[in-house]
Amino acid sequence: MRERLAPFRRDFAGRRMDLPRAEFKEWLNGEGRWSHHKPIPKGYRPAYVTLYNYAIDEDDIPIERSPARKTGGRTKSRRSKTPPPTEEEFQLLLDSCSALGDYAPRMRELLLFAAYELMRPSELYALEESKIDFRRMRVLKDARLYRGTVDSPKTGDVLVPLTPPARDAIANRPRNEHGLIFLSKTGRRLSQPTLSGYWAQVKAASGLDFDFYHATKHYGVHYMWVERGMSPRAIAALAGWKVTTVIEMLETYGHGDVGAMEEVDANFADVEKGEVRHLRSIEELAA
Repeated sequence: MRERLAPFRRDFAGRRMDLPRAEFKEWLNGEGRWSHHKPIPKGYRPAYVTLYNYAIDEDDIPIERSPARKTGGRTKSRRSKTPPPTEEEFQLLLDSCSALGDYAPRMRELLLFAAYELMRPSELYALEESKIDFRRMRVLKDARLYRGTVDSPKTGDVLVPLTPPARDAIANRPRNEHGLIFLSKTGRRLSQPTLSGYWAQVKAASGLDFDFYHATKHYGVHYMWVERGMSPRAIAALAGWKVTTVIEMLETYGHGDVGAMEEVDANFADVEKGEVRHLRSIEELAA
């Protein structure tokens, strides 16, 4: 990956990541102002798609759309094609939080709340207890931690439902003087580097290779959409998505194809048992 990203680092050193898409495509193809160098090899291009997907999803870099989208020879990132954890794998991740010792209960709370509220890590770092209305079962998402600074989330300020599993996950947590829902081992505000260190230990203990975002956001959306059968607009309300884009988001996060073939098998199980009579023949109908 370092080798494939080297041309990007060299040619765009000092530039912001929100490059104009037209310029990025010219750079890939060796056209326009970049006609002095050869086109970027096709085998290198998925690395740039992955880079931008990671920057937007994990680091919450405020880019509306990736300039590298659909330039890697595929329309979805590898992660969007990777199935989310199964229920058994998700439980294994929860169990593996024990690798963090006394912090294990706090890590399980974070994992469960993130999955059942569909919240980004950056939003979890900034979530204050005062933003949760336990009586009305609502959460005000109006902040995120981005590069050490608290500012508005990518979705803007939005009021979302508080799901019972998310509420139950944090029901027994100890209160703290900071008023934050989630803290680090040292009692400070969580951050991406800190969570990455904790998550590496959980992954090692579980033997699974899901990143935190995939293990929570992707698992949660799949659970809401496929397992619980929630409507797209309901999932949009929970995730803070625009209804106009929810179908596109479900294609990325929902993994609706997972379990689809098994569902077909289950629906025809009675046929296999001979419990369903086939349609009458033409002769019978004519008679």
